[in-house]
Amino acid sequence: MAKRDRKREENRKKAISFIITLFMLFGTIAYYIVNYMSSIKSYEGVRFHNSDGVWSANVGGSKITFYTAPEEFLSLRIPNESVREIASKKTVYVAFDPNSTEQFLAAVDEVSLELATFLMEKGISLQRGVLQKNDRYKIPILNCSYAPVLMLREANSSEITGSPECLEFRAGNIRELFMLRDLIEFKISKEMQGGN
Repeated sequence: MAKRDRKREENRKKAISFIITLFMLFGTIAYYIVNYMSSIKSYEGVRFHNSDGVWSANVGGSKITFYTAPEEFLSLRIPNESVREIASKKTVYVAFDPNSTEQFLAAVDEVSLELATFLMEKGISLQRGVLQKNDRYKIPILNCSYAPVLMLREANSSEITGSPECLEFRAGNIRELFMLRDLIEFKISKEMQGGN
């Protein structure tokens, strides 16, 4: 009888171990499924993939890497007419306020360089300028007559205003400059692919 009780106790322990192992296995599988599903998002007919915190998407035959999540940069609104205006020109102008903070100017430099590289691949050149005379920058003073022009200003909150040929982007923080960069690259790629 003692042998039978021992055998029963061993079977009960094995069953409990098996059930615990199943729970752990299903929990691990569920974790990976949820994690995988949250790393893929679709916006405007494009699938975005997140790998180690970096978002990317194939748009118009090109893989684009984004600094910000798609829901962040797509929260900014740029008129479709402005996207078409930029995509249809051979030269685009970016002007900035030379009296901005050093951090803002460094971000403008980085965003401008990346946009210039991106636009060059699309057959569009980017020319930089300032919004007012400044001894530090020996580049042209630009205004809306250089259309299309994107004017970058440091501000307390973000806002995109202006006409399709002359957009003014007021960035409430440096991250918003990178959101704008992501938005422009995404929208131009979609426009050149044949749809906005």
